[in-house]
Amino acid sequence: MDPLLIGGLVVSALTAAGIAIARYRKVKVPRDGRWKKPPVVAIGPDVSMTAVRKATDWWAELGHRFGPITRSPAHDSIVILVDPARLDALRPPVVRGAEVYGEGHGLTRTHREGEFLVSAEILLQNGDDALVIAHELGHAIGFHHPRFCPTGHMMHPSAGSWDDHRGLEA
Repeated sequence: MDPLLIGGLVVSALTAAGIAIARYRKVKVPRDGRWKKPPVVAIGPDVSMTAVRKATDWWAELGHRFGPITRSPAHDSIVILVDPARLDALRPPVVRGAEVYGEGHGLTRTHREGEFLVSAEILLQNGDDALVIAHELGHAIGFHHPRFCPTGHMMHPSAGSWDDHRGLEA
């Protein structure tokens, strides 16, 4: 048998094994703060109620709780708005360790009193979907982007999916 063919098969097998191991390894997702009670989710007029429900339902399956979804802001709430101009103005250069998260579609700012989150603001681009909203809600309930985050993980900075929620359970 051709040595190049054997070498190619070995490399392919090792690559597949590495991908499989990465897919099932534990993912440690840093978390900074929690809400004392389930936060109200207040959404602006350009935000899809259906997309927000899909996003909050996804988190609820992991044990996270939210208050009602409403169109009017309340104290102790997560406010979700579509405001591309403000989003661009507020988007900071990427600074690790800051409490402003946003490198792609959305941006989330959280506010704490002591160890507890007391409010959050999510700014979206026009056309951001439920997946972007779910990712930003993750920041609003205290999760960061994990170090060495696998592609497809909900909290991946740019390539998240609904399929991978390791380390995000309540």
